[in-house]
Amino acid sequence: HFDLASAPLFRVRLFQFADADYLFVLTFHHLVLDGYAAGVLLRELQEFYSAEVEGRSLELPPAMQLSAYAAEQAARGDAAA
Repeated sequence: HFDLASAPLFRVRLFQFADADYLFVLTFHHLVLDGYAAGVLLRELQEFYSAEVEGRSLELPPAMQLSAYAAEQAARGDAAA
């Protein structure tokens, strides 16, 4: 349960069960992340985790600016009409 009147609207927990046995739990309100954004976040977290475990560096491409995203969505809407 999240109280929409007070922050935060997400929770992150890491539970350790043994030396190499962990559980990562991310709980969020839909106002913070929708299904698509949650998938993007989890993929990026997995990419960073894998890179860390493998001892390699990782740089993700820059995030799309909101104005560019809006223009892309508008273009898709125009194309579908």
